[in-house]
Amino acid sequence: MLLGGVYARQLWAVAIAGILLALGFLGLAHALVEGLAGRARTGGAAIQARPILAVTAVLGAGIGALAAVSLFLPGSAVVEAVARWAS
Repeated sequence: MLLGGVYARQLWAVAIAGILLALGFLGLAHALVEGLAGRARTGGAAIQARPILAVTAVLGAGIGALAAVSLFLPGSAVVEAVARWAS
């Protein structure tokens, strides 16, 4: 995904997307660590680790799949169509 932006010379978009992807991975990792290894909450409703693990796994798999697919996007028909539409 980022490489396609570099090829299209959209460096600001690449920088913003890279920062957002990094923050997304950090947020997922933080939620997973806090949910599984964090201290138990006292008072109020305790959060179960199972829903956090499920959401983290699904979103992590989605981001990983998006990153894997992005290797094949530069030069594809989808990218060419978007480039024609954007210019």
